[in-house]
Formats: sequence, structure tokens, C-alpha cells
Amino acid sequence: MKITLAQTSPKLNRSNLNDIISIVKANSSDLIVFPELALNGYALQDKLCEDAFSLEELGELKLLSKDIDICVGVALRDDKNFRNSALYFSKGMLLSQHNKVHLPNYGMFEEARYFKAGENFKSFTSSFGKISMLICEDLWHESTNKDLIKENPDLIIALVASPARGFYDDGLEIEDSWNKIITTVAKECKAKLIFVNRVGFEDGLGFWGGSCIVNEDAKILHKLEHYKELIQTFKI
Repeated sequence: MKITLAQTSPKLNRSNLNDIISIVKANSSDLIVFPELALNGYALQDKLCEDAFSLEELGELKLLSKDIDICVGVALRDDKNFRNSALYFSKGMLLSQHNKVHLPNYGMFEEARYFKAGENFKSFTSSFGKISMLICEDLWHESTNKDLIKENPDLIIALVASPARGFYDDGLEIEDSWNKIITTVAKECKAKLIFVNRVGFEDGLGFWGGSCIVNEDAKILHKLEHYKELIQTFKI
């Protein structure tokens, strides 16, 4: 199986859709994974009302998924509400949608003010086995791991928008925390895990990247560099 990690730097506007379409067209792979809110940018705030997408507007991603499975993060309009969602397109259709369950509302994060939370974690069957999708803060809650173990997925996909913080000479404290979480989850669930974090700057926040693939034994098989917009394909 070939997996493409799309460590992108989304802009705070709708032009990301065209960028993502171009990236998908330029890559030959079985699955391409983009970060959290890759279609919109992270710090939307009141701009969410203008920039959120409807599923009907993402028809070209459906068409492209006839040749490559696509997993992407989006601010989605849901009737009168907005969702921070992960969408999985495959074989010309939307195969699954996960709405972020745990919306942070502390410090630099204000998601609970703008988005409506999802309610559960459901896996789905793809050509590559059983898959579970999560979004960033979802993984920081022990209850999530318990739910994932019950779901028993073959592959876990984590879409992330994690700002850099806790700098020291040899790395980042936030990356150390993330590595502990994702390796623990992969090992306890006996599943491969794809972690895709964005890069770039927004409203004073700098995102560090470090996207990676973890195997069932908690070993990081492949990892992208910090702070660089990179699109790379790996075979697992």
C-alpha cells in the first residue's frame, strides 16, 4: 500500500480546495491524507460563516477518489451548525465522515465557540481494511483510546493542526507529547497510525508538521521534517 502524507500550509480562504485538487492530481498513490481543516485554514473564527463548505461543493474530490482514496479535514456546514470534520472519499463517493468530538476551548484554542461537537467514533470498511479517523484533540482523551480498542481498526488516521510550543535544544515538548500518544494508541489498538500535522503560520500560531506513520509495534516508520510544506509517498 502506498500512502501520501500531504503536510500542507493552508491559507485562511477557500482557495485551498484548488490547491488540494492540484496536489491530488499530481500524486500517484493508494491513499493521500491532508491535515485538520486543510480546506479552510485553522483560525477561522467568525469567517467560518463565509468559508465553511457544503458536501455538494466537494464533488471534484469525489471524482478524483475514483483513482486515489482521499482523507481531508474541512470546516463543514451542517444545517445551522458547523463541524470540524474529517472526510474520506473513495471510489467516487464519500465513504465516511468523522466530526471532531473533543473541541478544545482553552488558551489559544476556541473551537467549542464556533463548532458543534461530534458524538462518537465509528470505524468504516475500506479497500485497505477497517479504518478509524480522529481529529487532533480527540486523541488527547483516554476515553477515545478505549473506544478505538473496541472498534479494532487496521488503520487509524489522525488529522492534526498542532501549534509549536515548548521549544528546547533538541526538539519540541509538544512533539514529545504527541509521539507518546500516537505510539501508545497504535500499540494498544494493534493498528498502523497515520499522523498528518500542518505547517505554516496563522494569527501568531506556528505549526510544526512532523507528520509520520507508526506501525503496530509503536515504531515510527516514516517521518517528515518540521516546518516545511512537504508531499511525500511511502510504501507500507
